[in-house]
Amino acid sequence: MTTTVAIPARRAFILPDPEDTWESVASRQLPDMPLEEAVNLLKSWNIFLVFRPGGGAFTPSDVMFVAPPPAA
Repeated sequence: MTTTVAIPARRAFILPDPEDTWESVASRQLPDMPLEEAVNLLKSWNIFLVFRPGGGAFTPSDVMFVAPPPAA
């Protein structure tokens, strides 16, 4: 008996450098988009980082999504 398992596509993400800012990640990951628009998209995909207590600096263990969530 053979079982087939479909593994869904993974959502693109990065682990930001500690010195990264929203702008540096946006310019690196979404270079063809206007900076302000790219930053807003990143923030909408990573709301858990936007509202982090304590100033919102990135840590090396953060997972930052650089693509939208998959369609339902």
